[in-house]
Amino acid sequence: MRCEKCDTEMVLAELFGAGYPTSMFVRAKKKGFFETEKRSGIKCFVCPECGKIELYVEEPQKFKG
Repeated sequence: MRCEKCDTEMVLAELFGAGYPTSMFVRAKKKGFFETEKRSGIKCFVCPECGKIELYVEEPQKFKG
Protein backbone atom coordinates (compact mmCIF):
# COMPACT_ATOMS: atom_id res chain seq x y z
CA MET A 1 0.00 0.00 0.00
CA ARG A 2 1.34 3.44 -0.94
CA CYS A 3 0.98 6.54 1.23
CA GLU A 4 -1.52 9.00 -0.26
CA LYS A 5 0.47 11.92 1.12
CA CYS A 6 4.04 11.17 -0.06
CA ASP A 7 3.76 7.99 -2.20
CA THR A 8 6.08 5.93 0.05
CA GLU A 9 5.38 2.24 0.70
CA MET A 10 3.48 1.92 3.99
CA VAL A 11 4.36 -0.68 6.63
CA LEU A 12 1.91 -2.90 8.52
CA ALA A 13 2.27 -2.07 12.23
CA GLU A 14 0.68 -3.04 15.54
CA LEU A 15 -1.69 -0.62 17.24
CA PHE A 16 -1.67 -0.56 21.05
CA GLY A 17 -3.96 1.20 23.47
CA ALA A 18 -4.41 1.98 27.15
CA GLY A 19 -0.66 1.82 27.88
CA TYR A 20 -0.29 -1.93 27.40
CA PRO A 21 -0.58 -4.37 24.49
CA THR A 22 -4.21 -5.04 23.70
CA SER A 23 -6.22 -6.07 20.68
CA MET A 24 -8.09 -3.10 19.32
CA PHE A 25 -11.33 -3.64 17.43
CA VAL A 26 -14.34 -1.89 15.97
CA ARG A 27 -17.83 -2.91 17.00
CA ALA A 28 -21.38 -2.02 16.05
CA LYS A 29 -24.63 -3.13 17.66
CA LYS A 30 -28.19 -2.21 16.87
CA LYS A 31 -30.44 -1.30 19.77
CA GLY A 32 -32.29 -4.23 21.23
CA PHE A 33 -31.56 -7.08 23.60
CA PHE A 34 -31.56 -9.83 20.97
CA GLU A 35 -29.45 -8.00 18.38
CA THR A 36 -25.97 -9.43 17.87
CA GLU A 37 -22.82 -7.38 18.08
CA LYS A 38 -20.71 -7.03 14.94
CA ARG A 39 -16.98 -6.90 15.65
CA SER A 40 -13.74 -6.88 13.66
CA GLY A 41 -10.08 -6.31 14.32
CA ILE A 42 -8.13 -3.34 12.95
CA LYS A 43 -5.16 -3.28 10.59
CA CYS A 44 -2.80 -0.34 11.05
CA PHE A 45 -0.42 0.92 8.36
CA VAL A 46 2.21 3.62 8.95
CA CYS A 47 4.27 5.61 6.49
CA PRO A 48 7.95 5.54 7.50
CA GLU A 49 8.56 8.78 5.60
CA CYS A 50 5.87 11.24 6.72
CA GLY A 51 4.22 9.38 9.65
CA LYS A 52 0.72 9.17 8.17
CA ILE A 53 -1.34 6.34 9.71
CA GLU A 54 -4.21 4.50 8.03
CA LEU A 55 -6.60 2.16 9.83
CA TYR A 56 -8.67 -0.53 8.14
CA VAL A 57 -11.23 -2.97 9.48
CA GLU A 58 -10.01 -6.54 8.90
CA GLU A 59 -13.47 -7.93 8.12
CA PRO A 60 -15.63 -5.14 6.64
CA GLN A 61 -18.20 -7.63 5.31
CA LYS A 62 -19.40 -8.19 8.88
CA PHE A 63 -20.93 -4.68 8.90
CA LYS A 64 -23.15 -5.14 5.82
CA GLY A 65 -26.86 -5.08 6.36
